[in-house]
Amino acid sequence: MVKSKLVGAIAILSLTAACTAAVEDVRDSSPKGTDFTAALAKEYRDLAIFEADEMYDYSDAELFAEKGLTAAQGTMVMPSSLDQWALDPAFVPEAQEARAMLMKALDGGARENNPVNAARAQVKFDCWLEQSEEDFQDSHIAACRDEFFKLMEKVEKKEECGPVTYICFFGHDSDVVDLECQETLTLVDEERQACGDPAVAIEGHTDTSGSPAYNMGLSLRRADNATAELIKLGVPRGIISATAKGEKALRVPTGDNVRERENRRVEITVKQR
Repeated sequence: MVKSKLVGAIAILSLTAACTAAVEDVRDSSPKGTDFTAALAKEYRDLAIFEADEMYDYSDAELFAEKGLTAAQGTMVMPSSLDQWALDPAFVPEAQEARAMLMKALDGGARENNPVNAARAQVKFDCWLEQSEEDFQDSHIAACRDEFFKLMEKVEKKEECGPVTYICFFGHDSDVVDLECQETLTLVDEERQACGDPAVAIEGHTDTSGSPAYNMGLSLRRADNATAELIKLGVPRGIISATAKGEKALRVPTGDNVRERENRRVEITVKQR
């Protein structure tokens, strides 16, 4: 009897070790591929870590970690099929309808036109099925379901965007993105998500203090640093264009060698592609 319990315990420990190995791999994964697969990798990674670290559900954590690792390689990963889960028959019709809606959007161009929200919707659908199979945490089921339908509204609705322009200001002879500018860039990210990943055009500018050649380089560094911050927030690099204007397009007209805060700026325009 003791031997039987020991064997069972060893089997459980072995299964846990195997499951957490995939989760550990996905923690440090570096997504590549399209904007959609990169976003998909991040969302599956986060779900796998949640299942492992907070729910101690190593079996489902492994499943989502494997999907995240596959997406991180730039490989297309499909949303769960209903037969993967032991679902209540009463729930199946709603789930079938939801998956059909998701697949119609994905196959209709959402992976390319609205990659971040499309990826999030796919993972929330998987989360909804997984929680529904367990069927004992109503709040978790509702959260995944509600977030799925909210995201589908964004995926299916092609917003008419902008153009809307945001401005970040810089210190004298500085290319540092300060806290105020970071807050502005957060608004830029929220705008582009609402619009379904439109084009984001960044222009770097300077005042007239310093030589024109130096100011052209400074304005480019400002634009590049703003670009880097937006990418950190999750804005796909492929939708961003960055240009340098130097002191050629002053917001406040001045003479030469004049320090003017309103001219030391980056302008970020969000517009429909």
